[in-house]
Amino acid sequence: MLRILHLPGTVSLKNGRMHVIMNIYRKIDKSKFQFDFLVTDMEEESFIDEIHSLGGKVYTVHKNQRNNFFLLFRKLQNVLKQNNYQIIHYHATSQWGTVLLGLKKANVKQVIIHSHATVYSDSIIKSIRNGILSLPIFFSGTKFIAVTYEAGKGVFFRKKFKIIPNSIDTEKFKYNEQNRQLVRQRLDINNNDIVLGNVGRYSKQKNQLWLIEIFYSILNMDNNKSWILLLIGQGKLKKQLVDKISQLGIEDKVVLLNTQSDIEQYYAAMDIFCFPSTYEGFGMAAIEAQSNGLPVVLSDVIPDAVKFENSFEMSLSDSEKIWAKKIIAISRHTIKRSNGNFLIKKAHMDSDSVVREWEKIYTMGNYGK
Repeated sequence: MLRILHLPGTVSLKNGRMHVIMNIYRKIDKSKFQFDFLVTDMEEESFIDEIHSLGGKVYTVHKNQRNNFFLLFRKLQNVLKQNNYQIIHYHATSQWGTVLLGLKKANVKQVIIHSHATVYSDSIIKSIRNGILSLPIFFSGTKFIAVTYEAGKGVFFRKKFKIIPNSIDTEKFKYNEQNRQLVRQRLDINNNDIVLGNVGRYSKQKNQLWLIEIFYSILNMDNNKSWILLLIGQGKLKKQLVDKISQLGIEDKVVLLNTQSDIEQYYAAMDIFCFPSTYEGFGMAAIEAQSNGLPVVLSDVIPDAVKFENSFEMSLSDSEKIWAKKIIAISRHTIKRSNGNFLIKKAHMDSDSVVREWEKIYTMGNYGK
């Protein structure tokens, strides 16, 4: 059995990359491959119990060691020495990128560098800093993988890389009428209400503040329909979202929730999904929504790989009123929700297809050297 050491930074339930890793971990042949994790950040809500139940281990770094290069290097070396890992799977970007140069001494055969985003940060200063700190990955990596072409070019520049998209459990995320009724009853949403949904971290990148402006325009432009905005996530901008909703006087039209463990049920309760992110390495929520059969209105910076026949691209330079008109127009048409699974499988983004690709990567020779 091959034990692979993952370096994701955190095993938090709120971390998008961890959901990507866990989608692979749950489906991979564990008689041949096993995942362990070395992380610098631990939160109360994490995947640690599920990782243990699947046979994996989680190693942590003490809080006061997180930003100390030498202590991080020593911790990584100790974990490698004790367990004799042949493969390291590093998820750019985290503190671990600064200490990868010493892996040759630890007898590691493969170092997989996995890009999940198109930029190093949404802040110019942090992007420059993270780019400099990530320079060791170009010397230590043996395989370079990106979730999309854009994510590869944005992080790896001219380095050769292979594209493996994020996967989704199509059975879990397929449309279910019972889930729709259950969630709508739970949230006191009427059957005739049109629910515009968004799932993602409450952040500048995910652009929910502007989505509220779009929704406000919808309410002003479509008086004949009852609309509800359903936002699901967590993050630093939550208070600003609450304040914005209050400022516009639409508290009775917006449902603001924290991250939900049964998120597939909430997609079923929606009618249209809006994804106005300012950048995305992949756009997992857009895939989940489309797997549930939802029409998706998304920004023009979202990678083409996640745009299927039920997705509608809009420019971020367009006004909120133009976005509102498009969303209202889409609401006038009926889309067959049961077609979502077919679209995902056709694009080879279902879990079975993607996991087979990762099994090949973990066993093949060096890529990109």
